[in-house]
Amino acid sequence: MARRPAFLPSFVMYARYAAEAGGYADAITALEQGLTVLPGAWELQNELALQHIKTNDRASARALLSQALAVMPRHPILLMTLGQVLYLDGGLTATQ
Repeated sequence: MARRPAFLPSFVMYARYAAEAGGYADAITALEQGLTVLPGAWELQNELALQHIKTNDRASARALLSQALAVMPRHPILLMTLGQVLYLDGGLTATQ
């Protein structure tokens, strides 16, 4: 990530590849850099929340998702990711 691409999907793909190789810190750093270049991009916020979930930092994931959902309150992908956090926190129970 020596160069900063302004193309949003490049941040997401770099983060996913880094995480697949076990480089969660690199993935998180890349996404945070992406948010400085493209602030408020829900795609980057969602991906960063997913990386935080993978590192068991659910509080950071929840904070990011709350911020993104404040702007886009009914976004289905953001709501799905928030549901993952709530499930891992024990905030959701199975329904029949």
